[in-house]
Amino acid sequence: MEFKKEHLLYFGSSGRLVRVLGRESISNPNIALIEAVKNAYDADAKEVNISFEEIKAHHGGKIIISDDGTGMTEEDIRDRWMTTATDNKLHEPFTKKYKRRKIGEKGIARFAFSTLAQALELITKPAGATKGYRLFIDWNRFDEEGASFEKTPVDFKSSSKKKAEHGTTITLSGLRQRWDKELLEKFIREAELITPPTSKPDNFGISVHVPDFPDIGDQRLSSRFLRVAPYYFEAKLDAEGYLQYRIKTPKGSKKYSKIKTTRYSCGPVDFNFWFLPRDKGLYDRLGVSLQGIQVDEIKKFLDDWGGIKLYRDNLRVKPYGDSGNDWLKLDSLRVDSPSIIPDNTLVFGYVRISQKGNSAIVDTSTREGVVDNVEFRDLRQFAIDGVKFFGTVRRAVEDKGKHKREGKGQKKSKTLKEVLPKSIVPKPRQTFIDFGKKYPEIFYFKLEDEINIAFQYNLPNAVLMLVRKVIENLVYNLMEERFSSEKDLRWDTRRNRPLEFSKLVSSLSDRASSFDGEQKGLVLKAISLIGRFRREANLNTHQIIDYLDDRSELKTLKIPDIIELLLKLIRKNRE
Repeated sequence: MEFKKEHLLYFGSSGRLVRVLGRESISNPNIALIEAVKNAYDADAKEVNISFEEIKAHHGGKIIISDDGTGMTEEDIRDRWMTTATDNKLHEPFTKKYKRRKIGEKGIARFAFSTLAQALELITKPAGATKGYRLFIDWNRFDEEGASFEKTPVDFKSSSKKKAEHGTTITLSGLRQRWDKELLEKFIREAELITPPTSKPDNFGISVHVPDFPDIGDQRLSSRFLRVAPYYFEAKLDAEGYLQYRIKTPKGSKKYSKIKTTRYSCGPVDFNFWFLPRDKGLYDRLGVSLQGIQVDEIKKFLDDWGGIKLYRDNLRVKPYGDSGNDWLKLDSLRVDSPSIIPDNTLVFGYVRISQKGNSAIVDTSTREGVVDNVEFRDLRQFAIDGVKFFGTVRRAVEDKGKHKREGKGQKKSKTLKEVLPKSIVPKPRQTFIDFGKKYPEIFYFKLEDEINIAFQYNLPNAVLMLVRKVIENLVYNLMEERFSSEKDLRWDTRRNRPLEFSKLVSSLSDRASSFDGEQKGLVLKAISLIGRFRREANLNTHQIIDYLDDRSELKTLKIPDIIELLLKLIRKNRE
């Protein structure tokens, strides 16, 4: 059969994509509001106000989310807000004013809004500009028969404003669900937990207003309950792999010496929790004063706030620590030690990470949890090991008290090495490349981790493909630094994307003479090594007969040398 060339085809999508990305993908409508808060955080807002207006009315009322952030320009709206899954936060990971690490990702928030309401109005005032913008979306239009996702129009207008005005207001109208008092109280508690309640950022606050329910009680987390907790536990894992535990018991506080471990592939982590029994008798036996607090109040505190939450760069990652979410498997740990290991109904605490230190721990596309990969499982194991250690210490404290009351001999307390899991003993870990924080952008950290994992498990062809991406991007970064005004040396304007690897290398080779002295020698050496590497990488990627059999074959390609040369050149051109 002979084929003749026809016109090119392109993917399209129906208007129903909004429903798939929104109402059919996101089970919890609160996620949309939380994402709006995160976007305000990324816009350097100091205050975010969420107001539920006229929610007792028959039409369902509206929700207004306003912030005092930097606002959005027309370009921001067109290229970022109206474009899904942009990579802006990879290239600009920090905010301009407060240098916050940007948290919002994937642009899922705007579609999550469709789960809350039938219509959205966005009014934004970019800082320092003389024009503001209004955008209006009727989500029902995307459900109409024959509607196209790309061709359904969105109303967009502009108006004049003062340069000093800035911020964004989103109004959601035609709410799809009734917000009763119970749902509102639950959301207000969730808003309180968006930032760590015991260490909130100084320059960021959230307030919630519900005029229709003036009798809604105080939903602020009170630290007075934490002050009477008989036990407090703290675990830290630093970037070099040093682990340290600290625990406060009714008998005093103890910090254990640091130990080096390679048990966890995740990055730096902090883990803290408070243990609060629901039985007054245990407080009495431990000699802990409740300072006028009733046990029923402690029970309500735990019902409302209990569990181990997860935070990344000071903003919460849901649903970890929600009621019924036993992400650390505490219930199964209690099978062997029901009287020692706490469950979610007896603790309040959180695990804290940063995107920079844990770049491989990323959200799912719906923002309901993170991708269940090796790094996340190791993060969870780190917390589980901490809970087990806490259980061991607690057993020793309470057994000692029991023996004392019964007049029996006391057991000698164990050292940290004796109570830690045996598998925490350092094991050698093979790495292929290790350039730490030398990379120019954060996405390299995750790539390097994936490369080393593939190398460790003797997957040389996976290493080759991933390394190709590292080197290609480093060449792009070098061209961007050295020839910032000549975009065509690195960017395919017709396809609106970076040049292919071979063309990037050709651009670098053509401009080698523009480098001076030592840099010129480094460029020529890098081009020579890259040439061989690129040929081998192409062969082994596209031809199965040329696949590498063992990781030892990677050594001949001088990959670490290539990366080191490119990093050195990028650094020199930035200085």
